[in-house]
Amino acid sequence: QQNNNKENNYEYVDLGLSVKWATCNMGADEPEDSGDYFAWGETVAKHDFTPKTYKWYKDGLGTLTKYCYDSEYGADGYTDNLIKLEPEDDAAHVQWGGDWRMPSQMEFEELTLNCTVEWTQLNGLNGCRFTSKVKGYEGKSIFLPCPGVRVNGQHMYDDEFGWYWTSDYYDYGVALGFNNLNPQPHSLNAERAGIFRMSKQQRDQGSYIRNAGLPIRPVIKVEGREIVVPESVASKTPMRGPSGQS
Repeated sequence: QQNNNKENNYEYVDLGLSVKWATCNMGADEPEDSGDYFAWGETVAKHDFTPKTYKWYKDGLGTLTKYCYDSEYGADGYTDNLIKLEPEDDAAHVQWGGDWRMPSQMEFEELTLNCTVEWTQLNGLNGCRFTSKVKGYEGKSIFLPCPGVRVNGQHMYDDEFGWYWTSDYYDYGVALGFNNLNPQPHSLNAERAGIFRMSKQQRDQGSYIRNAGLPIRPVIKVEGREIVVPESVASKTPMRGPSGQS
């Protein structure tokens, strides 16, 4: 059993990455527990996930009142330039306090690239164990279960898929070793937000409809640590920004 540290009474593991990862999902007592389900940008767990119950839909209709980059989807043509959850709409930050927050797509990507990922079971429940390959942190690990998704009165893919909210409104199209951890936003349906997806077959990035209920695995930023890019990725292409600057 690894000795885990705590922040505000919630345990985390330092895998040597730019963020420390919580050992459990929000609302869970054990690493394999599903925990609570949240709609994206809502800070209170619930059971009823429909457009009518979504905080950022005007009058329960599919028109957005915050986090909207496409006027076709905005209430009365509303748009804003918010592409990441603000702290007051980040469930992990609001509920757990301290420096806790939801992970970004980049941080999930960093986790996948710098860990050995094993599809396994913990106390009879399916999930992935991420074991650090970072020098000095080898053997430290976290387990992410597959609690499925809740939407429109249904609970789907339980124990089959682990879909986790990120703090990113855009789906950056980050994929393993792709874009060299320097993602470019690409357009998508404005009603969706970025998720990390895992199953027996896959670990990748995607997006899902914002009013659905997904689990959250919180993180804490480590001061002074940048995103860890493993040699195998760093050596492929130099890291470059959109206009070619490194």
